[in-house]
Amino acid sequence: MTISLKPLDREDKDGWLELWQGFLENYGENASAHLTFSTFDKLVTKEYPLRSRIALDENQRVVGFIHYFLNDSTWQTRESCFIEDLYVAKDMRRQGIGRQLLDDVARVAGINRWSRMYMAVPGSDETALSFLNVFLKKKTGLSLIINFDMII
Repeated sequence: MTISLKPLDREDKDGWLELWQGFLENYGENASAHLTFSTFDKLVTKEYPLRSRIALDENQRVVGFIHYFLNDSTWQTRESCFIEDLYVAKDMRRQGIGRQLLDDVARVAGINRWSRMYMAVPGSDETALSFLNVFLKKKTGLSLIINFDMII
């Protein structure tokens, strides 16, 4: 299966919305239409700091996304990249798409000389923790912050 990666654009809205709903359901969350559309607008507006890259299958179906933003730090001289969301459609998991999305942002980080990539994961999300532990063993430059406050 061929997967292509690209920045999220306005024409990807329907595919992103479908995945976004699956992402919210995965965490037992609910988002208002206002929040959902506001989030999408922020992700595709170049002047806003939120960014998104998406994975497309050979039929141009959106099958994964990664949302991130840059921030400054008192401990770094260059910007850091916080990965806020990483999600792959349930029927497309275990095919390396999450890894491809993380690698793609890491590639962009290297080009832009960001100081680090990091993310927080709910301590109760064993699937995400298992995936990220495998990823961290193969890569350097991604810090994992387990957010124990998010454990239900």
